[in-house]
Amino acid sequence: MAADEATEPLSYEAATWWITRRRSWATMAANQALIAGTYQVRASNPLLDDDFIAALAHAGATWGYNGRTATMKALFSDVLPSALLSRRTKASFNRAYAGRYTREFARHWDGSGVDGELVDPEILRDVWLSDEPTMSTAMLLHQAWLAAPVTQ
Repeated sequence: MAADEATEPLSYEAATWWITRRRSWATMAANQALIAGTYQVRASNPLLDDDFIAALAHAGATWGYNGRTATMKALFSDVLPSALLSRRTKASFNRAYAGRYTREFARHWDGSGVDGELVDPEILRDVWLSDEPTMSTAMLLHQAWLAAPVTQ
């Protein structure tokens, strides 16, 4: 990951394209496409669309925008309220999937459905039941849930 980070270009325009070529983004896009294909749908990430990236990179030119707020205002000031554009906190979706049903599943989960050579089911369960669950385990949650026996 450090080697990947070290390759980030200095110019905003080049760095904007670089983000879309990072290994983590490529992995996410490939996984989303694979899962979507299973259900005969297409995954779409409008903010990673080549035309959008090209416009954003071009608009930001060499030095880009002065932070998140300036970027958001440049992109969305005509459609979003100022309070949303200039908020200082980062969105977090960890609680969105770690609600009552996720916790119930985790408490009764037998550890199956994940690769035991790569994942420690007990640690994973602890993450799902923690006060600070992480969205980075969401795909494992889906995988385990899909592999679980159906109960009536």
